[in-house]
Amino acid sequence: MKISRGRLSQYNLLLTEKKLNNYLVETALFSKASLYKFLEKYHEVVVKPTFGIGELIISFENKEYKIRTDKSVLIIIDREEMYQHLIHNELKQKFYIVHPQKLTAKKTFQYFATVHRKSRIAKWRFT
Repeated sequence: MKISRGRLSQYNLLLTEKKLNNYLVETALFSKASLYKFLEKYHEVVVKPTFGIGELIISFENKEYKIRTDKSVLIIIDREEMYQHLIHNELKQKFYIVHPQKLTAKKTFQYFATVHRKSRIAKWRFT
């Protein structure tokens, strides 16, 4: 198993473990297409930088897009305008991920996986 540092790389690495597949929340690299797909499918998504802290919660309800940050809530009617606002005003890093905000009925718990090894040459293990 390779070491992985970014959120998306970690997700993809964990996805290779068959025992974990059913417990992972669908995650994708942020793009216009992935954002629109996830909003259509889940109605509320989280956008996080692949490295570092922070998150935006974006929802679509009653024909309005809401962008929630830790400081404010912005309501926008037009989908393209919402996307352009994110690109020009909110997303400061190069790469972001997007995933559903709420867990599905199949995934009612949130799990945290720790990957570690005893030495530099030992195999990686999940706990």
